[in-house]
Amino acid sequence: MSTALVPVSGMSIDAIESEVCILLRPDAHPDVVADLWQRVEWLLDAAKRVKEVRDACLLDWFPENGGELVIGDTKLYPGRRTSEKVRDLHAALDSALTLSGGDVEVIEGLLSANALKPGACASAFGPEWRAEHFEKRVEPVVEVKKVNTKFLSKKAAA
Repeated sequence: MSTALVPVSGMSIDAIESEVCILLRPDAHPDVVADLWQRVEWLLDAAKRVKEVRDACLLDWFPENGGELVIGDTKLYPGRRTSEKVRDLHAALDSALTLSGGDVEVIEGLLSANALKPGACASAFGPEWRAEHFEKRVEPVVEVKKVNTKFLSKKAAA
């Protein structure tokens, strides 16, 4: 079995998935794993850029072509994505507390998911308060962090 990697441009998604499964064995060489990691990152970045270009082109295409495109059971059409953010959190909370008469249940209904910051609450009310009111969920993930390559070069030379 070869560990040589085929250039990304010549690979199908199935081939990439197969290589990931084959090459990421526990005994895989770190250089092979690093190369595969970089290829997947490149693919994800390229896919994001292609999607952005595709969507921009579609938005230009729609007006000249009936305003929509139906592909099987999927309908594509121009739309808008909106979002809102509170202008002044202190003023909004002060007003909400006043208008609700300090009713915590009313305020609770106004909060979005995870509206309270665990670290800030621990600083304000102590770690015991934090432990009582927050639950910590831990799941395994692959962490990504940029390393100081100058430091690594000096350490390797030593």
